[in-house]
Amino acid sequence: MSQRPRRSKANLHPGRILLESQIQRRTSEQKQADDEVLQQAKDAELAATQKAYERVGAMERAMATRQTQGSTLSEKPIRPKPQSQSTDQRKGDHEAETKSDTAKGKTGWILPR
Repeated sequence: MSQRPRRSKANLHPGRILLESQIQRRTSEQKQADDEVLQQAKDAELAATQKAYERVGAMERAMATRQTQGSTLSEKPIRPKPQSQSTDQRKGDHEAETKSDTAKGKTGWILPR
């Protein structure tokens, strides 16, 4: 359903369409002020980008120095030595196995239900 203007307001401002479609002109002072604001925004963005690049470069240099220091300290990887188990630990493992077997009913005894 299209909206039509009321009869009393139909011809109230007939040239408004033309006025609204025209480009608003700026004075040279306004244009210069707008250009300065745009230039400041571009400079701030460029400075932030440059700072980010410097930060990434510093991280890359730090990683490279850590990598070279790590390679000069030891060429062979360090392997952990096997630890012998004490008799108490082996006994505890055996008890745990027998308890699980009893709970499952593998002892040969008939468990009451």
